[in-house]
Amino acid sequence: MIKSHVHFQAARTARSLHSLSQLFSGQASAPVGLALVHLGKAPTILVAAVVVLGLAIACTRQMRLRRPADEAPSAPDA
Repeated sequence: MIKSHVHFQAARTARSLHSLSQLFSGQASAPVGLALVHLGKAPTILVAAVVVLGLAIACTRQMRLRRPADEAPSAPDA
């Protein structure tokens, strides 16, 4: 067995995310399979692209860095 020098909390998180992805990957692929059968390739890929783009925009807005209220604005670098 190969052991890495990763913090134990990070290793546990990685294991849990891996098992979670394996558990739900079959359930996530069913709607795509049904869409391929009923709609065809082009509409399925277009819908998937729009969903991924929307998810990326939503995550970007939620994860935007914000300055704490008690921090003063810094001077721009010259």
